[in-house]
Amino acid sequence: MLVFNNNFKYRNPLQVVFLCGNKFDYKGTKDKRKVLKNFIENSDSRNHVIILEENFCFTKTNKRYLSYDEIFLKNLAQVEQLASLFADKIIIVHETLSTSAELGMFVADTSLTDKICLLVPDRIAVEENKIGGFIQLAFLSSKSGGKKVHVIYYYPDIEVHRLSENKSFYYTYFHENKIGNFLGKEISSFLQQKIENTVLFLNKQFGKLSNYSIAIDYHISNIKKEVSVNVHVGILKDQLFSLLFIPEVRRKLREEKKIYEHVNFLEIVYKQIVRDTISEITGKKLDNFALKIALKLTPCSLNQAIGYFIYMLQATKLITLEQTSKTDLSKRKIAFSVTLNRQRVYFEKIINMPSKTVFERLVK
Repeated sequence: MLVFNNNFKYRNPLQVVFLCGNKFDYKGTKDKRKVLKNFIENSDSRNHVIILEENFCFTKTNKRYLSYDEIFLKNLAQVEQLASLFADKIIIVHETLSTSAELGMFVADTSLTDKICLLVPDRIAVEENKIGGFIQLAFLSSKSGGKKVHVIYYYPDIEVHRLSENKSFYYTYFHENKIGNFLGKEISSFLQQKIENTVLFLNKQFGKLSNYSIAIDYHISNIKKEVSVNVHVGILKDQLFSLLFIPEVRRKLREEKKIYEHVNFLEIVYKQIVRDTISEITGKKLDNFALKIALKLTPCSLNQAIGYFIYMLQATKLITLEQTSKTDLSKRKIAFSVTLNRQRVYFEKIINMPSKTVFERLVK
């Protein structure tokens, strides 16, 4: 039997940075998110950057892009929400109405506020205040309540496209497609890591959720023969990392199967370990109890979150979804990177792995 360690403190060796912005330039080299990604990953090997448009699409899976349909995600709101919850830091290159909408969606969850940074062009350079009155009062003012969104201003190179005498578009770029020293120091300061995380299981006797992001709340109903569990996506992410270092799980993930089958397999494993963990904590046998797991702060399902987790690892090159079938591009086997394998000493401690375990019921 495998269980998650309870009230366990550990160091997270990886930092996932989610980059948002307006229209992505797939072919060009001047896209600001491409320049930022290069700077962030080269400045610290622990940083792993995600730009969704580089890797995924809503059309059918092909040789270059993976389809969100494979992991049961049907709209961009679900994708952005999971991406923001899984990320350790979020940087929004803010210039348009679409990036304003992204900010509004993210800060609806106040627990995300302190990990969001707006990267904004100087108002004199673009002849416009991109922040605007609403964003200033709602998210940046000391009177808005709670934590404020971090803001970094930069001085861009400009290309002006004149549509008419009174209407112009300003295209902004980083000077020489590089992050300058001053801007680099500000970004690096924002990206400073939280050193320690905690996993804590809390028994909520009356089913009321806790406000702790580190807590996994559970409630056992003897009448309904049901165990209800609520977990924050940040904790789920690290627990899923720990599963990847179980030898039997790694063996099954290396086998070729459809992407959704990999997702379903990880869901079965995760649920069994959560059930066994709560059983060990409470001393109750729960094999005949139904297990329901919900995610805090999002209506997305556990299945969707695990699917995004796999895609996140692919996007950050921590795994590779290797295509082996020439006829079915949705069939993949998972290969683990050297970088991920080096993190074993951190993540395997999250899970209690006895020297001998009976795991067959999970991997059949």
